[in-house]
Amino acid sequence: MPTGGRDFLRLMNDQSRRAADFDRRMRWTWMRKDLTDGGAAPAVVAEEAIDLRPIEERAEPPRED
Repeated sequence: MPTGGRDFLRLMNDQSRRAADFDRRMRWTWMRKDLTDGGAAPAVVAEEAIDLRPIEERAEPPRED
């Protein structure tokens, strides 16, 4: 078992890389499973749609000091 500082950092870097790789693989597995089990994404009902257009605000009249 390495005991030096650089060896420790190398081990932690390897562990972090393996954990990130595992997380990426699991996310892809879940996404693939959701796509195959659920088929197409559910359709959005018109009542649930949200209008994302910006709201036009009226300009304030000039103020007199």
